[in-house]
Amino acid sequence: MIFHASDLAVVQAYREYQTDNALLDIPKNKQLTLLQFYRQLAESLVLRNKITIGKRGRPSGSSPIPQIIPRRPGEIRPVADLAKNGVGHFPAHDEGLGTRCKMVGCKGRTRIKCIQCKVHLCLTKDKNCFLAFHT
Repeated sequence: MIFHASDLAVVQAYREYQTDNALLDIPKNKQLTLLQFYRQLAESLVLRNKITIGKRGRPSGSSPIPQIIPRRPGEIRPVADLAKNGVGHFPAHDEGLGTRCKMVGCKGRTRIKCIQCKVHLCLTKDKNCFLAFHT
């Protein structure tokens, strides 16, 4: 019963394939037959989750060893509800080198950090990312 249902689904998909080809004006000799359609579908399903197994033995000298690039830890951004609740968000001066502003679209460096969110944000006379981030 299951095979019958799967055969019906494949034949219906093939009919849809023929309809699409007719709409796109693809000639009949360029279209797949039902058997070719079955074969292509089966190959794609078999190879869908194929796991490639690495070669065994000593690596050849022709292929360079890929270098692993260390990644920095991701940014920690507060939940939108916490950032926009309006309670306890005060700027504090952070010691050390300036850090990138975490406001989306801002590329500036700042030493101002929100004590509630623990996020570095610009707060100058020209731009106020601190206020924009919390509203």
